Amino acid sequence: MSGLDGKKGLVRVGALLTTFFCLPGPPAASETGLPVVGRDRLPLNVHIADEARAEVVRRAVLNAHDALGASRCQEIFSAFRDPSGGPLQQTLDSLGVTGQGYLGLVLFYDGSELPACRTTGGRSVFAATTRGSRAVLVCGARFARELRMRPVEGAAVIIHETLHSLGLGENPPTSEAITWRVMGQCGY
Repeated sequence: MSGLDGKKGLVRVGALLTTFFCLPGPPAASETGLPVVGRDRLPLNVHIADEARAEVVRRAVLNAHDALGASRCQEIFSAFRDPSGGPLQQTLDSLGVTGQGYLGLVLFYDGSELPACRTTGGRSVFAATTRGSRAVLVCGARFARELRMRPVEGAAVIIHETLHSLGLGENPPTSEAITWRVMGQCGY
């Protein structure tokens, strides 16, 4: 039987109602009046199979979210510019989100097989993304090993990659300069 007149129909209606009532409510409004992505939703953006590595990345994402709640840290989006010369804050404004809200749109994947993750060439690469992409590839093993004991640096790396996701290029500024600016601006 199908339709609302049989048991299958009632099961479908029940499933739909259950789904509807279990959905999260609308996002809360921030000081700016823009929606804020709930902190509880951020771990869902980490798509890394190795659970220990995924947990380190989830903590870093949550710490980055918390840091971006401070107005001083939010100013990082005005400090850096996109290729057209506009501040990254302008991109956030055009999307109608805060830095915290945008972080909720970024997805984190295991990039351990990237050449940059396998060899250092004299520098430590913890994550990478392409300018404008919302996908961040995390050097899972290296990120977990090096940043397990230094979670604030993990948060700085997450914010650094979020800036690239919004359109920030590199060289100039150097990768190190970006991370140091994030750490100084966000109080690390």
